Amino acid sequence: MNDNLRSCDSIIEWLKTQQENRVPISPHIYLEAATALNILSSEENDNLIDLESQLAQFRSDEIGAGKTGIAAKIVVEASPIFKEARKQRAKMEQIKEAIRLAKLSARIKSDELRSNL
Repeated sequence: MNDNLRSCDSIIEWLKTQQENRVPISPHIYLEAATALNILSSEENDNLIDLESQLAQFRSDEIGAGKTGIAAKIVVEASPIFKEARKQRAKMEQIKEAIRLAKLSARIKSDELRSNL
């Protein structure tokens, strides 16, 4: 893995490029990427929490302005903040899945090595 990959976005993009180009990723490098994603994901999680807080405040403001709960929900879901929060949630799920797959890949490789002994 490249040493200049120090953000979740850059690591995910690197993994995506490897996959698109059908470049095999060794379990060691995959696990290294997953470890970095795990550590760096706290910043992404904080971003999601901030966006969800903004959405809650926006919803509260809409209800406070006299809109019904349903009307406030429609306005909130049509907002750019809602779109960003959904994208951030999807990114967090992608990070979790990449970590899960890396662990599974490393476990499979380890089992293969043990069975060859």
